[in-house]
Amino acid sequence: MVVESPDELLPRGTWLLANLPPPRLPVAVMDEVFPPQHVEGGRLEVAASAFEPLAGLGFTSIGAAADPEEGVQVVGYASQAATVWVIFYRGALSVLVVKGRESDPRNFHKSLAAWRGKKSAPSWGSFTIQPQHLPAAARSFLTTAAFHLRGGDPDFEELAAELDKGASSVGEVVWTRAAWGEAQALARAGRHRAAVRALEYFEPQLTAEELQFLNEQRRAADAQPPLLDRENRSDQEWIALQADHLNSAHDRLRAAFAEREVSGEANARWIDAARDFRDASDFLYSALDESLARLRSGDRGAADYLLAFLEVDPWCFRSGYVKGRLFTAFSHDVQPAWRRRLAAALLRQVDAGYRREFRSACKLARAVAEPGLVDGLRDRLNHHSDV
Repeated sequence: MVVESPDELLPRGTWLLANLPPPRLPVAVMDEVFPPQHVEGGRLEVAASAFEPLAGLGFTSIGAAADPEEGVQVVGYASQAATVWVIFYRGALSVLVVKGRESDPRNFHKSLAAWRGKKSAPSWGSFTIQPQHLPAAARSFLTTAAFHLRGGDPDFEELAAELDKGASSVGEVVWTRAAWGEAQALARAGRHRAAVRALEYFEPQLTAEELQFLNEQRRAADAQPPLLDRENRSDQEWIALQADHLNSAHDRLRAAFAEREVSGEANARWIDAARDFRDASDFLYSALDESLARLRSGDRGAADYLLAFLEVDPWCFRSGYVKGRLFTAFSHDVQPAWRRRLAAALLRQVDAGYRREFRSACKLARAVAEPGLVDGLRDRLNHHSDV
């Protein structure tokens, strides 16, 4: 009787999928990321030529192989201490580096299986590209990896960090450029809040000119009138009004989404509706996020606005997630002055039925344990058979 090893019982592609990096960019931007050039042959032939400079770093070609059933093609390069696998998985390019010399490219599945039980193998990718993109992609990889691969005996921990950083930076350049163009267009349209959102994520990578523009848009956004006028509304009334506004924006977005392909104008209305929805979401949650940060830093004066949100119990986009965060935050520091209001909010959770925040509410209930809460729960148990 032949006893199979655990690895032999697994699908061949298990360890490949366990080590492949995530997709970095949409196909539509690949011409910009990796400028195409004229090539002849398929992916394997072009890859063998494009990655040939690995020979100058101490890695010799061990050939190519394919696994049609798994949708995988590979080209291998090996030194005495490591093997570089150039992998195409369902059209997406990744480069993985594993310990040990492999001499047969058909063994790439076993080579990756040997990495089990460790962190993922050092990897660069993945990018869904065509053969004409391969020369530029190979140059990008080699620029990132050459220092660490030279001599054929890399420090795998340093190499892993450098490859991940290099692959991420490829995407950051493209997204920053796209965000810069989008922010300029939004500013021209007078949508300063949206312009700030488009650009601020990339702030550490911005040039001096782009930073100046971002700060100008922040000032312009601050000068814009608010989406709603609070007037003399209480916290509860104000939160309810903002939640209703967010629900209305969400309804408009759904309607615009359903018609987005009817015409160019319909597509533009969908984009505008998405921006309005994001404005409404930020308008509601920015003050809550600020108050929650203050509460976590020890400012108990921030609790009133957060308690008001729980008392209103709005039902809108992200509301369950936010309520769960608030329940968790309050469970770490239940002040006597808050117990009655928290108890009422918790009983509303029971009446509403199971929602995503219910588990967090149960944990808070144990910390509150206020007589009104206990009595309310007993009353519901006695009068409702489905609770």
